[in-house]
Amino acid sequence: PHAARLATTLPSLVALLGAITALHVMGLIDDRRGLPAIPKLLVQIGAASVLVVWFDVRLLELLGPVPSVIVTIIWIVAVTNAINFLDNMDGLAAGVSAIAATLLMVACLVNHQWFIAATLALLIGGLLGFLVFNIPPARIFMGDGGSLVVGFLLAVLTARTTYLHPDLGGGWFGVFMPVIILAIPLYDLTSVTIIRLSQGKSPLVGDQQHFSHRLVQRGFSRRGAVFTIWGATAVTGIGGVSLGRLDGWQAALVGTQTLLVLAWIAMMEHGSRHAARER
Repeated sequence: PHAARLATTLPSLVALLGAITALHVMGLIDDRRGLPAIPKLLVQIGAASVLVVWFDVRLLELLGPVPSVIVTIIWIVAVTNAINFLDNMDGLAAGVSAIAATLLMVACLVNHQWFIAATLALLIGGLLGFLVFNIPPARIFMGDGGSLVVGFLLAVLTARTTYLHPDLGGGWFGVFMPVIILAIPLYDLTSVTIIRLSQGKSPLVGDQQHFSHRLVQRGFSRRGAVFTIWGATAVTGIGGVSLGRLDGWQAALVGTQTLLVLAWIAMMEHGSRHAARER
């Protein structure tokens, strides 16, 4: 049965390989020469659209075909950029991605998603091997050529995972599992976008206002900021592993925990900025 399943998924695997190859080549060119933000975004949307429209990579299919397609494309592009945005300090993007991929793999094993779990295991192995040389102080660097591929893979693999298993127990809230596991990268993406827009800047143009940079501005060393974000990713993400098999009140506790961690981070940042202005 596994060989038959592999044969049926081969076209989508080829499409995925083509998509990440396109993103990798674009990232390499951007690392070497620099590319405008809009063309990069359009390539990401195009790569996501191919998999979503023609190869049935979908989230929330219960919403109907069109809403599901739109939500999935937005999700893939958002996660791709969230991981890409984290590639601003030694070991940050690779470490966070390895932690998130490990939690996602465990969640897939819990939900009997063996093929996705095996693919995530391969990704984890690559990330850990890379991290040996990328941990601060780094000897090699990921760059856009790597971070775009890692983010895209995480996004697509979460979209291919089944979160609702009535026969195994659990409820509709299982669909939030990847959001909780990727809460910290998504927090960085959201917060830095809001900051840039509030300053009249393009959210697609890089600067020194990411979560990691803000931690350094508040007294953390760069290594300390990286390890803190690793820890926050693990703390918020671990609750999402078995989300799809929890009772309603248990899932509510997991969601509350995640929101409280993010709220604490936001309040800590706001308080630090206020204290800095008073000094």
